[in-house]
Amino acid sequence: MASSTRDPITCHVLDQTTGLPAPAVAVTLTVGSSTSKALTYTALTSTTDGRINTWTRAPESPTLFEALGVHDWMTQEAGRKVVCSLKFNTLQYFGEGKTFFPE
Repeated sequence: MASSTRDPITCHVLDQTTGLPAPAVAVTLTVGSSTSKALTYTALTSTTDGRINTWTRAPESPTLFEALGVHDWMTQEAGRKVVCSLKFNTLQYFGEGKTFFPE
């Protein structure tokens, strides 16, 4: 597979209190399946438009493309169910006492 500057899962974070993109929000992506342990990827919305196009992984972890089954993760290989979740660090973004859900 050719190298890509965009991972197969991306994220766009908006601040609902302002209606604007939320830069500098720490986000954790967890990818798991019925056939392997959960893998964690992290990112910071470093662009001013609040987008995450690539995720950081631990050195021993597979790339996100590999974790998702490269080309056909959406078609879910026979017996393999992929579950993804995102966790947003809103406490860090809004500050102590300024958010109901800190993550």
